[in-house]
Amino acid sequence: YYGPLQNGQLHGRGRIEWRNGARYEGEFQRGLMHGKGSFRYANGDLYEGDFREGLLTGQGRLTTGGDVYQGGFEGDLYHGKGRFQGSDGEVYEGDFEKGDFTGTGTYRRKDGATHTGEFVKWRLQGQGRTVDAQGNIYEGRFEDGQLNGQGKYVGKDGRRYEGGFKNWF
Repeated sequence: YYGPLQNGQLHGRGRIEWRNGARYEGEFQRGLMHGKGSFRYANGDLYEGDFREGLLTGQGRLTTGGDVYQGGFEGDLYHGKGRFQGSDGEVYEGDFEKGDFTGTGTYRRKDGATHTGEFVKWRLQGQGRTVDAQGNIYEGRFEDGQLNGQGKYVGKDGRRYEGGFKNWF
């Protein structure tokens, strides 16, 4: 550890390095990472942002492999408003709850399809609107990732349908 101590505890701006290659540089309070800081994990992942009592809490950016999340954290988990971009190019912007896409947001797949609406644990759930890669539009109620119940379809070719859907059809 490189930095000041207060009453025998890490306190103030400092740096700590572990034998496995992990490294934290930033603010400490009462022996814990607290305030602004940067944590490089042993596997190379990087978090830059807010810490509270040793946990990722507040606003930050986490890069894991090719995935990048920027937004709110609580207790080391994605929480609040944020943006997740996967290494495959897919993007979700919106609400997160305890590490999951839960709430309202927009999900863009790498093929160009987008879904705007409600999500529960990374799945379409509730009211929403999907525009597929061909430009066809589906609106209505989604259950477990599928369009079910009353909805509307508007095809890129002008075809329209309003009525009941069961698993997209």
